[in-house]
Amino acid sequence: MLAADQTGPQIAGRVGCTEPNVVKWRRRYAEDGLTELADAPRSGGPRRVLTDEAIAEILSATVTPPPQALAGQGVTHWSSRRLADWLRRAKGLQVSHDSITRLWRTFSLQPDRTEGDADEMACLDIKAHHGMLAGWLAWQGPGGRRPN
Repeated sequence: MLAADQTGPQIAGRVGCTEPNVVKWRRRYAEDGLTELADAPRSGGPRRVLTDEAIAEILSATVTPPPQALAGQGVTHWSSRRLADWLRRAKGLQVSHDSITRLWRTFSLQPDRTEGDADEMACLDIKAHHGMLAGWLAWQGPGGRRPN
């Protein structure tokens, strides 16, 4: 486009950006060529991604009844906050309740909707969830991207 002698506003309209962006990219290209056009590092901390082991631990705990100490307090199922706290204390796994909720949505798990007592929850077909987990992890690919 630059070789076709198009103006900044024409290029901006064609590629769907603003004219200041066109000016910035033209300047970068003029100074250092294509190497300067590579994506720059982003600000903020590194993105935290759940490991496959952490995901498996969360899903396994989800389909297992809460421990007796909690059951004695009348707890019949996990909430995302209670599970996050238990995983931190019992397993040393730092995970947010938001991450747990996203996983539950991904795998269509609703621990608070389980009919019957806690023993029935333990009988959920863990193999079906394991197959879903394996398929989901394969879909994620080597980059380790996870749904937001």
